[in-house]
Amino acid sequence: MRSGSVFVGRYRELTLLRKGLGQLAHGSPMITSVVGEAGIGKTALVSQAMDSAAGLGIRVARSSAVEGGGSPAYWLWKDVLRQLSIGDQIDFDGLDHADHLAPNGAADVPTDAATRPQREFQFYEGVTDRLRAHAHESPLLIVFEDLHWADDESLRLLSHFVHGLAGIEAAVGIGLIVTYRDRPGGGPDSFSSTILQMARAAGSENIQLGPFSKEESAEAVRLIAGNVGNIAIDDVFKRTGGNPLFVTEIARMTGAEGTMTGAEGTMRDLPATVQLVIDDRLGALSPTAIELLEIASLARGAFAPAVLLDVAKKWTLEEVHSALGEATDFRFLAETPGPVKAWDFRHAVVREAVASRIGNDRRAQLHAAYTSVLETEYRNALPERSEELLFHVLRAGPLVENSRVVRYLLFAARAGMRSLAFERAAGHYLGVIELSGTEEIDGSLAEAMHGFALAGSGTGRDQQIADYFRQSFRYYISAGLIDLALEVAQIRFIDNTGMSQAIDVYEAAIELVEPDSRIEANILGRLARSVGTTRGDFTMAKGLLDRAIDIARALGDLTLEMQLCGDGIHIAQFNGKFAASRGYCDRVVELAEATSDPLSESSAYLHLGLYQLASGDSERGFDYLRRSMQRANDSHVSERISSSHKVLASAFIRACDWKSAAQHIESALGHYPTDARVLGLKVTLAAMTGDSGGFEAALAEFMQTAESNRDVGEGATTRYLQMAHRARQDDRLLSEIRRSITAIEYRSRTTEMIGGAVALGMACLALEGGRDDYSSIRERLIGLKLPDSEMSYLPGITSLAGLVDEAENEFERMITFATESGQVFNEAWLRYDHTAHLVRHARGETAIARAMAQGRRVAERAGIVALAEKYDRLESLSAGRKSRTAGLTRREIEVLRLVHSGMSNHDIAAQLVLSRYTVVRHISNIFAKLEVSNRTEAGKMAVELGLV
Repeated sequence: MRSGSVFVGRYRELTLLRKGLGQLAHGSPMITSVVGEAGIGKTALVSQAMDSAAGLGIRVARSSAVEGGGSPAYWLWKDVLRQLSIGDQIDFDGLDHADHLAPNGAADVPTDAATRPQREFQFYEGVTDRLRAHAHESPLLIVFEDLHWADDESLRLLSHFVHGLAGIEAAVGIGLIVTYRDRPGGGPDSFSSTILQMARAAGSENIQLGPFSKEESAEAVRLIAGNVGNIAIDDVFKRTGGNPLFVTEIARMTGAEGTMTGAEGTMRDLPATVQLVIDDRLGALSPTAIELLEIASLARGAFAPAVLLDVAKKWTLEEVHSALGEATDFRFLAETPGPVKAWDFRHAVVREAVASRIGNDRRAQLHAAYTSVLETEYRNALPERSEELLFHVLRAGPLVENSRVVRYLLFAARAGMRSLAFERAAGHYLGVIELSGTEEIDGSLAEAMHGFALAGSGTGRDQQIADYFRQSFRYYISAGLIDLALEVAQIRFIDNTGMSQAIDVYEAAIELVEPDSRIEANILGRLARSVGTTRGDFTMAKGLLDRAIDIARALGDLTLEMQLCGDGIHIAQFNGKFAASRGYCDRVVELAEATSDPLSESSAYLHLGLYQLASGDSERGFDYLRRSMQRANDSHVSERISSSHKVLASAFIRACDWKSAAQHIESALGHYPTDARVLGLKVTLAAMTGDSGGFEAALAEFMQTAESNRDVGEGATTRYLQMAHRARQDDRLLSEIRRSITAIEYRSRTTEMIGGAVALGMACLALEGGRDDYSSIRERLIGLKLPDSEMSYLPGITSLAGLVDEAENEFERMITFATESGQVFNEAWLRYDHTAHLVRHARGETAIARAMAQGRRVAERAGIVALAEKYDRLESLSAGRKSRTAGLTRREIEVLRLVHSGMSNHDIAAQLVLSRYTVVRHISNIFAKLEVSNRTEAGKMAVELGLV
């Protein structure tokens, strides 16, 4: 495929053509056919061959048949001979007086009808002689495109010419390349005869072009549209089936508009070129076949003839089969494999183009007809086929009553829950809720609210989930459905909004539940988690949890005890009680080994690994994480396997083992390609290692996922992006981190604690110049009570806050810990922040040089390419600071720092034991030397010069 000067794929085919051209350049004839459907890339391939021919000194003449046929006789040949400047030597209109074309001086041939074949033969020979004579000067390549549209006269002459090529002397090189589409039914007689003649010719080649592979499609999209992300590229391939024209045009539209995806069944704009090509192809079909394709385009996937028959209500089954056969011959449809005879569109783009021809009213009527037909077809399996029915019900609009819509939404939601497709189920439950509007809660609406609260985690609707959770609980209580109310009360929340607002429900449920029962233990565990993480009350949470664990032990329910100990791990780690967390982890391992539960054992090893890494024991930490990975694989649960890959990828990034990190990232994405946390890690990996192309691709992929699923994993994703932002300052990263921090703060507004992700995100922004509330951020960081391994931002923030000595102590402690525990990632960034601290506070050229040299060595050993670039900038800043502050005296620098801190002249005088007059004089000198006019500008200049 060619796009401008870009050619993608077709390497085998182009090699074959170039081989033939090489032989042609040495005098051997060449006959090659290039065959394929519309848009498959025949012209692009031939164009590449023509460029190669020109480079070999071969003269090229090219002509195309007129689309749709109807061209004058000998159109192709007249065009070619004109290009070769020998057209005036041949009178195509004078075939009835063929003496001037008779070869080798033959006598005139009578012109009656009986002798026409002889006259045609001599006319054809005359044309061949002219071309043979022309080829004596230099090798000649003739290219005929779109032969399927060619006039009969051109085709008969071509048949003769092909037959005669074998008789051309070896020293004369004439080559022929023709392109055409496969023609259903064999095509016209002249066309079929010509193709057969070419196939029989000695040494002829036939190149059958197929669609692009997935890799070739990806290459084409990236070359045309830039780095749009793997999700969008996969969507293009799925829609187009790899047809090069469709791939190219959609990629061009994507490059212009920035998007190419849409929800299932929605109308998506197609490039005008694609729509025109498909409309043109439809013109070759009968009206019945076109109407059948339009009806079929609204089916959800493959369709059976009997269904189309009942939806249309106007044809016999034989007519339906005939139209399907016609559409299949013209390559619109293909039979699907399987025991049931069915068809589907060859390309989703073709389905979209055909569907776009249908007006809205007729579209709704057809979807309503599909609904009625399928309800009858699936009457004994409606819940199992609910997704297909729902597809049509939702698109039929008011033609289908709400009660039927609700019915199928609930069927589909229940099916989604059974298959663990929680996101899909949540969407269906939400559909019931939105359809009900302001109606009073009934059983269906309560089920939908209950279901959405259970399945909707991660949809970015935390407040709605909490509201539906409470409303469904109250409805079931009021209706006397205590068992259902207790089912609601056992829903597990992981977000602060849900946990904080669920506390009163959990407390009410405990009053209703049977004492010392499994349900009571479950609800106590939920309540403990909520209290421990939203109120920060570890003592109360531990008391609730211990009570629940005692119940589980009394019941002998090891699985329940493991679950509760898992809650204990989370509560303890959240509150900085790492010793307690270790105790819960050890207990989970014991229980998992006793029950042979690989899932629980994997979870326990995961937490143990993280605990050891946080404690500075990297060797044991990675050992536990690898055990977690092994047991996750044994569980065969994709979510756990992906989670283990994700944690290992993050751990390997922090160990600067970039190759291992990349492997685990790809493995995790293999399970969940749109996991925002993993995509965030991929962005970080590329940013740290200086892979600009990989960074752009990964960031585009992340941003596309973030846009479609806004609030999944806000905290964790933000933390990964923080690392990327430190390595590579990018406005898109900055905007995303700020947006995430705002979202987390909003979601945490009902709690007494601000999430750690907020404080860490603020610290990251501050270190890279994005915030200046250093003292406030420092207080938040200290309030987190995290281990030193998680507090690498703190010394830099302390330095920015102007607490020089405190910062020195923190840097010394944390760098020593990172070095001794082998945490090379943290060590590398701490050393950079320490060097920046020394430059900022002018701590002496020798100290700065020593710190910079040590930091560069660690960064190089860690393979963090981004740090090398940051050190270069820091070194330039240090040199520039010295030259630009040469005019400021030591006292003036002291005064400038106090001005930056917000002190008044009176306060500065008291601090430095100076008169107010002296302070005013110093400030006046500072303004003059720094060329500023007010205190705000002076403070900003102090930051720019690294003085604060």
